This record gives sequence, structure tokens and C-alpha cells, in this order.
Amino acid sequence: MKRMIFPVLTVVCALSLTAAYGWSGRSGRVAGGRMTDETVVGNAETNVAVNRAGTSPLSITGFQPDDGTIPADSIQGIAETCLIEIWPEVRYFEDENSDEADAYFASMDDWQYYMFETRSMFADMGVNSIRAEQRYLSFTFADGVKIVVDTEKEQNGFTVDVLLYKEGHIPIVIHIIPGDNDMECVNDYLNSK
Repeated sequence: MKRMIFPVLTVVCALSLTAAYGWSGRSGRVAGGRMTDETVVGNAETNVAVNRAGTSPLSITGFQPDDGTIPADSIQGIAETCLIEIWPEVRYFEDENSDEADAYFASMDDWQYYMFETRSMFADMGVNSIRAEQRYLSFTFADGVKIVVDTEKEQNGFTVDVLLYKEGHIPIVIHIIPGDNDMECVNDYLNSK
């Protein structure tokens, strides 16, 4: 699975999400990949419904109910507001001097630099950072409904490196390059009730 790190990606994704989902700062419903004007966010494919207010255009759309089908030891529960780092898979090379290995190591250097910058930016905002230790992340809402996110699947059309979770809310996508984030959306999300 390739990870995309392009500055222009944020603009394209933000515009695409706004256009595709018709987000205008109100509550909505994710149903079949479309945002409607209803006051519930859910995943129609799995019949998950979670009361949400202030849905962000950056909210993830690829989640499923925590219905017990995934072994508990494969799920990392996230309970507090935090930045979640989804680290790339470590690769090994027979010839560490090959062009493929050089390209991989260069991209990982860039990834680590941008992750440090993103982590530092959110630390300055008072948000702690954690590493996703499991493939699946579980989030529980105030009404007891749980959702699971598969970190190896695309979110909103692309592979992500970072999620931001505010307790009780659906996580949002954060771009690894700090300047590519729509900080107005991020602040609205962090300040939502």
C-alpha cells in the first residue's frame, strides 16, 4: 500500500470532501459515501449510527461497528483526545544500496521529519501523540456505541498517516505535512462539544 505525501493533496482532498459531501458546518449523515442533511453520522453498509454534532469535512468515513468479529487482541482502544500516528510498514532489503532501498530510506527520512513537525505542532496545542500499535483502532462514544477503524484501509479516498481523535467524536484525517492542514477545521473539531 503506497502512502501519499504531497502538499497539493490536502487542497484536493479538502475541496473533494466539501464538494462530494456538501459539508457546510452542520450535522450530517454518511450514507453510501455521501453526506446528507440528517443529524446522524453513520456507515450505511454496516448500519452503524452515532449521534454526532459538528461533523467535520475531514471526518473519516471508513469505519465499522465493533461487533466482536475482530479479535480483541487485534484492537487498540483509544479513549482520550490524541493525535494517532500510523507508522509505515518497515521494509528490509537484500541490497541496502539499491535504488529501491535508497528511495525507501529517503522517503522514511522525510516521513520522520514531517511526523516530528506534526507531532510538535499538536503538542504545542496541548494534544498528546500516540502510536497506533494495532491494525484496528476502537473508539467508544458517550452513548456506548463503538466503531472500529482499520488503519490499513484508505480513509476518504487515500491512505493516511495521522488521525486526530477528540473524545466522543469521529476521528478526522490529519495531513503529515503541518502546513497542509486546514487549521480552521482542526480547531473547530478540537473545540466542538
